[in-house]
Amino acid sequence: MHIIRLNHWLTLQIWAIFDKVSYLESCHVCLDDWNKNDFGHVGQQIARLQKSLEWLELQPTSPSIITEIQKTRVELNCWLDKDNAMLLQRSRINWFQDGDRNTRYFHSKASA
Repeated sequence: MHIIRLNHWLTLQIWAIFDKVSYLESCHVCLDDWNKNDFGHVGQQIARLQKSLEWLELQPTSPSIITEIQKTRVELNCWLDKDNAMLLQRSRINWFQDGDRNTRYFHSKASA
């Protein structure tokens, strides 16, 4: 009877792990879709808006062109902020992964 209970318990544990892996995989797919569809490619958006802004600035001045220039600048600044935030996050990740290579040196000098 003990072996049957143990086998049943192990089966439940394996299914629980499988459910978590399955959930993480579906979460990964959803995040990929969100990144591609909603968030987009930041670099491409910035390049597109810069090109659009350059074109608008070459046009003869009119109230509608000025409005479009302002809208484009606001949107460009938003994308530049997103790009800056991503670069900051990436630098933090790299620092956490690689660490500060001088930490041991500075710690030994500060402790001496």
